[in-house]
Amino acid sequence: MRILNQPAQGRIMVFERGSGICVASTMSRADGTWRVDRLHPAFRFTVVGFDDLGRQNAAIQDWIAPAARE
Repeated sequence: MRILNQPAQGRIMVFERGSGICVASTMSRADGTWRVDRLHPAFRFTVVGFDDLGRQNAAIQDWIAPAARE
């Protein structure tokens, strides 16, 4: 997650795109990285990142495919 183009900690919510159901939520680390396990690779997701300090509006990424597990 990035706020004002800098890595930041924030709340992340992951929605299954077809149903709109929130399937996961987490907090990013201070370096902006985050991870959610067990997302089905055949589905696409909408991911919303929130700046809980109120410096920026939420950022939305759509049609996200899960990354292959490392």
